[in-house]
Amino acid sequence: MDLPTKKELEELINIMEDAQKSLTELANIRNEPMRGVELCRLIEVYKSPLLYAWQKYKYGWHSDFWKDDDYSSTYIQFEVGMIHNPKNIINAIIEAWKTNSPFSTDISNRVLNIYEVLKDDPKPMQ
Repeated sequence: MDLPTKKELEELINIMEDAQKSLTELANIRNEPMRGVELCRLIEVYKSPLLYAWQKYKYGWHSDFWKDDDYSSTYIQFEVGMIHNPKNIINAIIEAWKTNSPFSTDISNRVLNIYEVLKDDPKPMQ
């Protein structure tokens, strides 16, 4: 399986960030701001492996995409998990993604391919 390109990772991360913005706006319109926070945190879990790949494959730093209101603790938990138990962490995300991806089939498959690359190359970043 080929490594993801810088362009591909950037595009997928931006798609997830756009979804987070849209969900926040929709939740606020519906007067359900906590639901928006919950959904954004879920997407953050799925985005963390992409940020990890961004840094692992030396395209930049995971923090290149962070804004003031981002959930950096979610990423840090993922990164620590990848150091101590990479196969279990990435396998759990793959299984959750396969059953709960909120994105189109095309985007879901592209993200899944990146997860699979990380699964096949579990050694920590250097």
